[in-house]
Parts: sequence; structure tokens; C-alpha cells
Amino acid sequence: MRLPAGLTRRRLLQGVGLLGLVGIAWFGAPPLLRRAAFFEVRRVEIVGTRYLPGETIVASMELRAGASVFDPTTPLEDRVFALIGVREVEISRRLPGTLRVRIRESDPVALSATDGQLVLIDERGWVLPFDPTRSPADLPIATADPGVAGLLARVRQAAPELFAALLTGERVRDHVVLETADRRLLLRAEASVEVIQDMMAVAQDLTSKGREFRELDGRFGGRVYVRGIGS
Repeated sequence: MRLPAGLTRRRLLQGVGLLGLVGIAWFGAPPLLRRAAFFEVRRVEIVGTRYLPGETIVASMELRAGASVFDPTTPLEDRVFALIGVREVEISRRLPGTLRVRIRESDPVALSATDGQLVLIDERGWVLPFDPTRSPADLPIATADPGVAGLLARVRQAAPELFAALLTGERVRDHVVLETADRRLLLRAEASVEVIQDMMAVAQDLTSKGREFRELDGRFGGRVYVRGIGS
């Protein structure tokens, strides 16, 4: 075999050997390092939580005695993800002995009365194992119903100012009643963001004209009915 100018057979062999050492280091080092006490997990950092206590997350990881930062992280992520209220989790390493757990929690959309106490629910209507007093939220009181909770999530997306003013949300047969301090809104549980935006456009038009109203009814496709109009 003819070698390129300036590249001797000895240099070629040295290069091949170096690549081999890199490969051995890459694939063989983690198992070796996992046995080194210097890389034992001594600290777990939790990032992104608002409601879930750090001790709950660490306990869910079920770290073995003498766990190494070089142990596979996928099983740990799976265990944390299994916690109700966790939507995303990513675990990374910080040498020599720290695991960083980055969490995205379910976002509560309402408070709901269950068994005589207030609990937080998400957009699926699931009761979250979050302590409402841990990070008080200014949320409406609503029934733990998937239709109501899903609608509230879309209201928050389409009309944040309306969502902030809501006091209650309740399912009545096939529709949902949302109430603020002085107004009532009727929508189908499956109402889209576009329907909610149309309703808000009507409300803004009435307000701009100085017209007071008590109720908006958006249950009928493409139309918004206004009731309790005053001058």
C-alpha cells in the first residue's frame, strides 16, 4: 500500500493505536469509574420544581447504596417520571459526585374541593399530589372534571386576562359555566381556542362601546349571544 507523502508506516500505526485507546477509554471507562468511590453520588440537585418536595423526587429515584454518577440515568428518569405531577424529567451529571434532576411539573388550572379539602387539578382533571399552600396559586374553584379542566386550560391560553378573573368553573349537563365577579360565560366543554377568542372579541367590543352585560353564551357554533345588556 502506498502511503500519502509525509505519512510513514510508523505514524500510521501510532494513529491506529491512539484511536484504539480512545475507543477503549470511551466504552470501558464508565464501568471502571462506577467502581471508584470518588464518583459516588453525594449530592442531588433539583431544578424546576414548584410544588413537589425535593425529598419526594430523590426517594422516587431509589438510588442504590454507593450509586455512581456514571450509573445509567434512564432508569432514574423513568422512576421520577412515574410520579403523578411530573410531565418531563432530565437527569444530567456534574462531576465528581452530583446528579442534576431537571423537572417540568404539571401546571395546575384550578382548585377543587375533594373530601372536604382543596386540591389542585391539571388540564386533564387529574388531582395533583401538590400542596396548594406550598406555592399558593390564584386559580378558580372548579369541579375535577376533564371537560371543565381542559376548557380552563384553553381559556388560559386564549384569554389570560379572563382566566385571571375567573372565580369558578362548573359543568352543567353538556356545557360549562364560568363565572367572574360580575359576569357569566357559557361554553361547551370542547370549545376551541378560536371560540373563546371570538367570545372575548364580543366582550371587548361591548366594553369599548360602554355597554354593560351580564352573560355571554358561546354554546352555539359561530354565534355569541349576549344577555343582560345595559346602556
